[in-house]
Amino acid sequence: MEICEVENCTACKVCANVCARNAIKFDKDNLDNIHAYIDSDLCVKCNRCKKVCPQLNEAKYNQTKYCYAGWSLNEDIRNEGASGGIASEIYNEYLNNNGFFIGVQMKGNTQPILKIGKDLSSINEFKNSKYVYADSNYVYKDVGKLLKNGCHVVFIGLPCQVAAMKNYVNIANIDDECLLLVDLICHGVASYDYLKQHIGNLENKYSFKTDKCFFRDPYTYTYTYTFTLRNKEKVMYARKVHYDDVYQIGYHNGIIYRENCYSCMYAQKKRVGDITLADFASVGTLKPCNYDNKNVSCILCNTTKGKKYIEKLYEDAKIFLEQRPVEEEWNYEKMLSHPTRIPKERAVFIKHYSRTKNFDHSMKISARKILIKNFCNNVLKFNAIRRQIVSYIPSPIKKYIKNRLYRVL
Repeated sequence: MEICEVENCTACKVCANVCARNAIKFDKDNLDNIHAYIDSDLCVKCNRCKKVCPQLNEAKYNQTKYCYAGWSLNEDIRNEGASGGIASEIYNEYLNNNGFFIGVQMKGNTQPILKIGKDLSSINEFKNSKYVYADSNYVYKDVGKLLKNGCHVVFIGLPCQVAAMKNYVNIANIDDECLLLVDLICHGVASYDYLKQHIGNLENKYSFKTDKCFFRDPYTYTYTYTFTLRNKEKVMYARKVHYDDVYQIGYHNGIIYRENCYSCMYAQKKRVGDITLADFASVGTLKPCNYDNKNVSCILCNTTKGKKYIEKLYEDAKIFLEQRPVEEEWNYEKMLSHPTRIPKERAVFIKHYSRTKNFDHSMKISARKILIKNFCNNVLKFNAIRRQIVSYIPSPIKKYIKNRLYRVL
């Protein structure tokens, strides 16, 4: 028995959190993505799982009221964070006020989990991006217990997870005054089986063992999107985003996401969180600023609660904050307009992975043209040569060529 249609299931697991009969089970599809289903032998047809499902019951949206560029004034926090370290500063504020915070921790190398944090070590584990599906287990139920006891909680997660948290609080009749919700702009998530396979293949190929992985290693600057594998702090493997690492290619080209990610209802300007966090690559495009876009967070304040909280961090001299036109982010960030488009390589990946269950092999076949293009650009320096040639062409001629091409097209 399905809860929502299989292709729409986000595996947020909030359905399992509300089922008193433990009738919600999970199984993998042919692409090794997990999906929820109802065990009809245990089900009493209360329909709580369907009432709480964020794919069947959209959570209440908020309209962005203010857009800010910001970063932590602590240089270590800023440099170690995925963008500007704003999430870490939010965690620190809750820690200093005896609150609780929810983030994603890597369990081993390949399995991210949503976890409740309450100490400094948790903040360090939550830092940095995890470009893979995170298992939420029973975090919604645990957060509900904290709220019932009057605890202050901040929940930072993907929009579908934040929507699940909102729906859980609503169906359980819990006062959410002490709950701050922060959603992250998300392009999609991939099965952790892919990452597990990929790391195992690299360990076998290069004869090393790894105990930690980074998707945006701070040691190579988070804005370079360098994927690294480490063993006791020693870098064993490192690849930037536009190179030859098949997991990097699969994720950043949108080839390997869960099926629901391509029809995500939360990829829009209206947001489910009180605050939305993202990189701010487009800062300065509509209004001049005296800083570049490296290690800068985009902070969208969608509710009065969210705005007050961000302003408090600024007043306490924890963060730099500058108001920006919200259109700077709206015009640039595609995930605020529509979900990730399905690339042509995905059909080939599905065909081969469904048959072989071999991630690296399936990616090498499906992304062959991307691998060749990256080789040409990184090894043969095609882009660098092209830029050098273009630099010698006088500006009037370049302008003339552009105008002619525009007319033809």
